[in-house]
Amino acid sequence: MDRYKSSYLKNLEKQFNERYKTESVSYVGEYINNFLEQEPSPGIEAEYKYTKSVLPSISLSEVNAFAKGWIKDYNKVLVVMAPEQEGVVLPTEDNLKKWLAEADAEEVSAYVDATSDRPLMENIPTAAAYAKGKYSEKTELQELEFANGLKVIYKSTDFKNDEILVSALSFGGSSLYSDEDFKSAEMGASLVEESGVNDFSQVELNKLLADKNIRLYPYINSISEGFIGNTTPKDLEIFLQLVHLYFTNPNYSEESWESIINKQKMYIPNLLKDPNSYYSDQVKRILANNSPRGNYIPSMEDLDALQFDVAKKAYQQRFANAGDFTFFFVGNLDMEVALPLMQKYLGSLKGSSSHEKYVDLGVRPPKGKLEKVVNKGQADKSMVKIIYTGEAKYSVKEKHLLKSLADVLSIKLIENLREEKSGVYGVGARASLSANPYGHFKFTVGFPCGPDNVEDLIAAVNTEIEKVKSDGPTKEDIEKVKETQLLDLKENLKKNSYWLSAVVTSYFNGINPDEILKQKEMINELNENTLKKVANKYLKDKHLIQVVLMPEEK
Repeated sequence: MDRYKSSYLKNLEKQFNERYKTESVSYVGEYINNFLEQEPSPGIEAEYKYTKSVLPSISLSEVNAFAKGWIKDYNKVLVVMAPEQEGVVLPTEDNLKKWLAEADAEEVSAYVDATSDRPLMENIPTAAAYAKGKYSEKTELQELEFANGLKVIYKSTDFKNDEILVSALSFGGSSLYSDEDFKSAEMGASLVEESGVNDFSQVELNKLLADKNIRLYPYINSISEGFIGNTTPKDLEIFLQLVHLYFTNPNYSEESWESIINKQKMYIPNLLKDPNSYYSDQVKRILANNSPRGNYIPSMEDLDALQFDVAKKAYQQRFANAGDFTFFFVGNLDMEVALPLMQKYLGSLKGSSSHEKYVDLGVRPPKGKLEKVVNKGQADKSMVKIIYTGEAKYSVKEKHLLKSLADVLSIKLIENLREEKSGVYGVGARASLSANPYGHFKFTVGFPCGPDNVEDLIAAVNTEIEKVKSDGPTKEDIEKVKETQLLDLKENLKKNSYWLSAVVTSYFNGINPDEILKQKEMINELNENTLKKVANKYLKDKHLIQVVLMPEEK
């Protein structure tokens, strides 16, 4: 009860601290609930003040009394959901009533809440020296490097009073492991996250941090490892202690490992019976040319092949050298307070300036035009993905041009497929360009539709693509895209999340972060002829992969 009160007040306090920087969408939701549900809307100042005064007076016995008053026999509803397939035997109504009666008759002992009064970290490490590196007056990004090789890149902002966003990156990932071991290696981060740190289980950690605004997740993916998280100025020290412990004292619980595997075994079998999931998995297999390194839905055999020892060793290896990591901080950072904390908990980590690289394992999409139909499910529903993909040299400008082409094409597809033909509810184009693990692009048009409309709608998409390639986009559509992008940029430049993503992406792709501020210039330079050239460069038949989901024959 005390923990819940602390957690509830913590969330309300965060809203109170941001009361002068609250986005309009939060007010809109509150006004809608006030109008439709008569939910009071006194404002965060009044609500926070009221809660602080009333919350301490709410007793455990009062809450338990509500439970007794609400949980009755007469208003029980039991819903059973099951797959409609051969061999599945559903319980009868009598079965269900019998099970409920047996459950009600069971003797259940009261839950014992085991908590520890020891702090998250007992031994505070000695602060380490650092050297200042590059500083950009344009982006206000400062780089620090500690003696252990670890780098910190930070940007102090006043966009939010109570927000610090954090990301950490080191190259290598599961690309350094064999085809037999890479999946287990990627599971190493999940193993530790589920197991906890410093002999605290994950459950105990959640209790310990209940009144703190802290989110921190380690990860290992195909070419990198690191952390994603967020905190507040008040909780920054505990956050950094947790980072330190993820490096120095992670837990490796075999019980947690079994829990992770068993959870996946519970839902994986039915996942591939879902037509949309099956279709998405087939698209991934096609794009990876059936390489074992594709990010597919695992089979039961894949799950049985996962090895605890490999996962544990991979985590130890990937997080052994803190000097191979770059940490990114964006938010309300008072560096007079934050820097000594970083010296203690990041600078003191074991590390060296040696850097690992990921291995390009040669996973590539099939070459040449490919069209494939995937049959799954009985529902009268189809999905279409028209994908152009291939190798391409990365640059910030080229990435923006490709995205702008997708924005222009989305306008035409909505006008044609949704408004004129009434063939789809939603349709759009998306584009990406990346330098890692090799320079490549992906341009996708996707939409759901009825099976009878597939050919007609694909033809309509191809018509719009050919128009852009032959005539270029209209000036009117270019202006719409520029106006939207300029408005988005204006808003994004005042968001911590945008800056963190942009800075991490820059470093990930080996680009100077100053390029972030060239977006406005690139938007203003957009014109019909440039996008026409981009369309002809990337939207070629030799890059085309088209995958359609159709129902199975009944």
